[in-house]
Amino acid sequence: MQEALLALWLERRYSKEQILGIYLNRVYLGGGAWGVDAASQRYFGKPATQLTLYEAAAIAGLLRARRG
Repeated sequence: MQEALLALWLERRYSKEQILGIYLNRVYLGGGAWGVDAASQRYFGKPATQLTLYEAAAIAGLLRARRG
């Protein structure tokens, strides 16, 4: 119930794009990397804006793997 209320509050305050951005900048992706840009640096040695499609997909796979 608490999660549902939080979700409603977030959706009223932020756009879906903003919520996704907040999440992607704070999610743990292993190897001490918090956020997509940190994971990009950790695993590929470059900022997330320079990832290839394959590299971005690999990081997206980390998100899925962490969720279980």
